[in-house]
Amino acid sequence: MYLEVAVIDYLNVDGQLTNFNITPKDINSHVVVESLSTAQRLRSNPNLSIGGSMIYNSEQCQIRKLETHLRTFTHASTSNVVRFNFNHKNLPLGPSNRGHGGLWNFLLPPRWRLRDLKVVDPYDNTSETMSKKKEFRYSVYWDEEYDIQMIEMELRSNRGSFSFEVIGEMSLIDTDESEILYVPSLTTRNSVEKLEGIRILDMEGKVILASQLADKAKWLELKPNFFGVGLNINAIIQSIDSYIAKLTERRK
Repeated sequence: MYLEVAVIDYLNVDGQLTNFNITPKDINSHVVVESLSTAQRLRSNPNLSIGGSMIYNSEQCQIRKLETHLRTFTHASTSNVVRFNFNHKNLPLGPSNRGHGGLWNFLLPPRWRLRDLKVVDPYDNTSETMSKKKEFRYSVYWDEEYDIQMIEMELRSNRGSFSFEVIGEMSLIDTDESEILYVPSLTTRNSVEKLEGIRILDMEGKVILASQLADKAKWLELKPNFFGVGLNINAIIQSIDSYIAKLTERRK
């Protein structure tokens, strides 16, 4: 796909949302994107796999990262259920009737699954209640190899920009009862990029991402190894381990 933007969101269990916004440097160019569920991973030129997407021309793109702590984030002390709410407003795409569009990936922490999810149009006037507004179409994946849940949605609008509100509920599968119902998902393997101990860039793409992410994401670390860039898994799962320990202690 030749798109105007690729948006990657990762939600941690402490309420921190890490967002990557990938756009072309040249206003007349595109982000060349393919879903990892269908991508040929052995192609000669893929230089950035992130979330559920393969970006083939990251050297021609701007990569912006933003970390925010969600204001609407509820983690009940008496259960393992987490509720969250966030949005993206007025993402510039260009009109869809001229072939313009974007892609959104949303990843949950490893071993957390969705109990409920709504992705709605905040400008829909049919209801004043956000959760009852018009819902967009999206796909939900459960990657059984890495135990990661991901949502994927194409962003297209005749208005030339796209806005959406995300309202969800997730829980840790290790502490869920067996009868818990999760959001229906397509079970896959290798549809998302593994979050533990892996490279996220080929050598060709590491320099540009390192320079553009110089503010040092908590879970991104530059290491003098063969791949050059790795993920600090301790920073990702520290809150998960702490949370599991608390649950285990409480249930004794």
